[in-house]
Amino acid sequence: MSDIKFITIPATEWENLKSDLKFIATAVLEIKQKNAKEFLTFKEVQQKLKCSRNTLQNYINAGKITGLETSRGIYKKLLFRNADIDYFLQNDKRN
Repeated sequence: MSDIKFITIPATEWENLKSDLKFIATAVLEIKQKNAKEFLTFKEVQQKLKCSRNTLQNYINAGKITGLETSRGIYKKLLFRNADIDYFLQNDKRN
């Protein structure tokens, strides 16, 4: 016989727990990457994920990857934290 037990927690607590775990995992990746670039451009993320521009945009639209929007005058630029991209690669649900 196995010792499997089930617990029930409210959905909001479960989402908070998942969010906390993601934060911890990305913090650990940041520590491991002390010498790596902290932020990546859209093109660098494409190269790292080996995906097309449309695929990366789909990940962003689906909320799988989040970026930081910076602006200078009328120009806007989307930057991505390297640790977040590494977390996505480790927990990739594409397949």
